[in-house]
Order: sequence, then structure tokens, then C-alpha cells
Amino acid sequence: MTKVVHTLGNSTLQGETPNPHFILTNKIGGYFSLSDYQSSRYQGAFFCDNFDMFKVIENILPLNSGKVVKVTNKFYCIERERENGLKETLFMPLFHNSIGYQLSAETDIQIDLDVRKAYDVREFGRYYRIYKEKDKIIIEFTKKTDSKEDKTHAKQEFTVYVVIDNGKEFRKANEFYQVSYPFDRERNSWPWERYVYRSIIIKADRLVISFSKNKNKAIQENEKLLSNLRNVKEKQQMYVNITKKFEDEKMTMAYRSACSSLDHLANVISNKKGIYAGLWWFFQYWTRDEAVSLRALMIQGKYDLVKDILFRKLKEIKDDGRIPNRYPASDLESADGIGWVMKRCYDLFEELYRKNLITEYLSKDDLTFMKKKVEDSVYMLLKRYTAQDFAINSKLETWMDTEYRGDNREGIRIEIQALRLCTYKLMKLLCRTMKDDVGHNMAVHLENDLAKKVRERFWNGRYLKDGVNDETIRPNVFIAHYVYPELLSNSQWEKCFKTIMPKLWNGWGGISTIDKENPLFCNYHAGENNQSYHRGDCWYWLNNLAAVCMNRVNKRKFKEYADKILEASTHEILFSGAIGHHAEISSAANRESKGCLMQAWSAAMYIEMVEEMF
Repeated sequence: MTKVVHTLGNSTLQGETPNPHFILTNKIGGYFSLSDYQSSRYQGAFFCDNFDMFKVIENILPLNSGKVVKVTNKFYCIERERENGLKETLFMPLFHNSIGYQLSAETDIQIDLDVRKAYDVREFGRYYRIYKEKDKIIIEFTKKTDSKEDKTHAKQEFTVYVVIDNGKEFRKANEFYQVSYPFDRERNSWPWERYVYRSIIIKADRLVISFSKNKNKAIQENEKLLSNLRNVKEKQQMYVNITKKFEDEKMTMAYRSACSSLDHLANVISNKKGIYAGLWWFFQYWTRDEAVSLRALMIQGKYDLVKDILFRKLKEIKDDGRIPNRYPASDLESADGIGWVMKRCYDLFEELYRKNLITEYLSKDDLTFMKKKVEDSVYMLLKRYTAQDFAINSKLETWMDTEYRGDNREGIRIEIQALRLCTYKLMKLLCRTMKDDVGHNMAVHLENDLAKKVRERFWNGRYLKDGVNDETIRPNVFIAHYVYPELLSNSQWEKCFKTIMPKLWNGWGGISTIDKENPLFCNYHAGENNQSYHRGDCWYWLNNLAAVCMNRVNKRKFKEYADKILEASTHEILFSGAIGHHAEISSAANRESKGCLMQAWSAAMYIEMVEEMF
């Protein structure tokens, strides 16, 4: 076990965990993540160039120093202590494509590289060149299209430059060696073996390493940071200013960690503000993940950022009334992304109105824009994605977007109805605000008709069915309550939760994604083959959301469930996975950190859960 210490201001919390990972970001799309051994091909240092993610550094290793025995999370940097007493400080300056690396004593440092586009696992056509230019070490990487069979027609794809300030002495290792990645193997994520490049061994007690597709830019940034590293670190330390406190010290530290984690997933890339869905590999702006996460930013008073993201999303509404599932877009459709954006527009309006801040953040032109976008979306959703008043979706379009043995949730689904109802509610609010009686009456009619039909077709007297013709018990009823609590009476919601919870509950504090008696239920995370992803695995964001809902419906009756969820999520943030971050999922069988180890909506819903319960 490795000792883990979290320290922020005057607060310190200690615990233990095996092989703790850390993840630092620069808020312009890049990240830096290591552990005591190379466990995933998504670890290392990465930078973003106009939404293209490039891996640069595979590993940095002080030679003959032993294993990591202690990791200290200072929020703005990571400190590690090794068996021989050597201390490392690892740092990623905000808004720079660089890393800082400091040691308590001068030693030989091995720098391994694996320069590539993040998803590109081709082995051939990789060329490294090491040379000195003035007082810098330059490692120039060129990717060519050649293969093992044909090198004569190779074309250059891109070049990346790694710039290192020159230590007292260095030698070229200049060799490839094979790495096995146990985390990737465990999640069936091929390839879990790869040849990476051992570049140089340099004797130093401090390094600044910068990277870019432009050599001069990397050199200039390296020089700037090298001459000003102390001031940069001090400013970054001041940037971490989360002071909210609760009686429970573990919960306080986990809450502060979640706030910091969510903030560090918020980026500005090519002048677009947004939130990565998660790291290591969801480095895009996913519509539903961003929207789910925005309420936590409202809690922290970050209304400008929330507005920027929501208005960007409203501008992205397509001709069919939906929003692409992510930016940059992919082929996968999203039936619920538009509904979550509408939910957060409603929440923002309500929050600003409650705090008498409407005129400060939303002008008349803003409200006119929102109203038009909502009405245009509703019109097209009615035309393209509505049948007999119900919102409809094709397979793999809900947040449960995987298929296994024909389970794909095509049809008429409960949370999609609730999100459509919330959309009508927003239209009603904006029309009333803008004194549009015709639009208001239409929204009232749409909302009432759909709500009535959902109650008739989904409520079976004990719980809400997952689909209009599907009585499978799933936790999507919690999403339905969260986005549209008016659907049922409070006593009906209480009955619903009391019925489904024993079917989904795992004693460690997690809610499975399907009835545990269902033949499709999978007790252990099965990785990328999708068997367990939405058929057993527990999602931390949904666990936390469920605790919020149960607390609102009957705080006393559901206290045991909510408290256990809070305890499990708190521990996961502090002493599991990537320290200080909230993972994507866990197996149903026992509490684990699986999937992405730094997930935006997990952290965001943890913040909401704590605020709701305390």
C-alpha cells in the first residue's frame, strides 16, 4: 500500500491505497498523469492542438530510487516520495503545454516518450531525432505513413517537438522497449502492449519540458517557464481557493477535490469553453456530460461559464432539433443531450431569478435567443422524434448507449419522456416571461398531454417502467425524478424508490444499472466489450444523483441508502483510482475505480449530493 496525503490550505487528510494515480491538467486540453508503474497507454503527458490530442511523454523515472511510498496531493501539484527518500514534485502549469519536474537531490532521470495522436496505436513510421540547440535539448518526432512492408512511399503526417532545458549532463538512450499495460488489459482495451521510446537519461534536480508542433513555440515557452517557474507555481497555488467546510473532514476534502477536479476538466480550446467528459480518454465536449455537470458550477456561482457553455450548445442545435452528442461531433446520436441542455437552461434561469440576478447575466436579447432556439427545437422534435405524443429514440441514443444481446433501449424510454417534459416546461417559462400567450398555451398543452400519457403507460402502481413496453427495473427512474419531479406525487415516488432499490442495491454503496435478477446482469466490470457497462456496472454520477432524489423524496426513510452512497463516493475520490478525482464506474460486486478515473459528471453530482444532504 502507498500512503496518500491530501493537503489544501491548513487542512490535511491521510490514508492508503495501492498504486495511486495522479492526473493534472492545464485547462487548455492537455493533461499529465502517472502512477508508480505504466498501467495504461493513456498515461503520460498530453497536449491538445485544436481538439487533436497528442501524447508526448510516456514516463519520467528517477533511476535507482525505488518504488513510490508516499503521494501528496497539493491540488496544484503532486509530490511523491520514493523508497530511498528522494522526493519528486510534478507540476503542469495552467495554460501551458509543459510540465515541471523537481527533485530533492540531483540524480539520473530517464525520459521515455511515445509521441502519437492519442487514439493512434500504429507501431511503424515513428522517427525520433535528438539534438542540442543552444542550451536546449530538442527531441524531434516525425510520424510517417510507412509500414513494415513499404517504406519507399512514406508521407509525413506531422512533427512534434519536445524541448528540455539542458541539465548538467545527458546521454542518449535512443532505444525502443516494450511496455505491458495491466489497466488496459483488464478492461479489454487493445493494445495492452506497446513499444515506446527511451530517449535520454539526464542528470538534474529540475527540469522543464515543453512540447508543441511548432519548435520555436516550444522553445519560447520552455525558456519563459524556466526563468519564472517559482512565480508560476505560486500563482497556481493561489488559484486553488476552495474553502467551503463541513463537519466531516473526509467529506470536506472530497468536496473540495470534486470542485477542483471539475474545474480542471473545464477547458478553453480554440476559443471554445467547455468541459471534458473525462480523462483519460473522453477528451471531447460531450453534450449530456457537460449539461449534467453545469448545476455544480451554478452552485459555485460560475454563471458566466455556465451561460457560455449553454449558449454554445444552443447554437449547435441541428435541423432535426437535437444537439450533436459531442464536440467535435461523432456518428453516435444523442436523444437526451438536447433535454439535458434544456434542463440546465431552466435551472440557470431559476437560479438567477431566485438570486435576483437575471438582468445581470441574461439580457432581453439573450432571452429572445433562448426562446427561439427552444421553440425551434421543440417544433423539430415533434416532427422528427415524436409518436403519439411520446418522445422516441433509436437504439444506442440514450445515455445507456451500448448494446449487448439485443439490449439497446430503442423505443420510448422513461428518462427521455422526463427530459421532453422539462423542455416543454422551459418553453412555457420563456413564453410567459416574454409575454407570448400563444406559445405559452401550446407549451402547457404539450406538457399536460405528455405527462398524462406517461403516467398512464409507465406507472404500474409500484414503479415506473424503463420503457413503455419494458418493465425492466433500471435506475433511469431517478433521472426522471431529477429532471421532472412533477411526473408523480411524492408518495408515488417514495413507493417507486422503495420498490426498485432492493433490486438494484449493492451493499458497498452502489446502484446497479439493471435489476440484479435480470439474466443480463453482470456482477463484475467487463471492460470495453460492453457486457457490463449498462447491465450491472455502477456509475458514480448516477449513484450520487439517486442520493439527491431519495433525499428530496424522504430524507428519513432513505437515509441509510444515501449515507452509504456518500461514504462510497467520498472514499473513491480520496483513496482510490486517481487521487482527488471521481471515477466513472465501479463493478457491482465491490467498490472499485473503473473506466475513466477523472469523470466530470461524477464529480459534479458529488458536489450536488453534498449540497443537497448538508
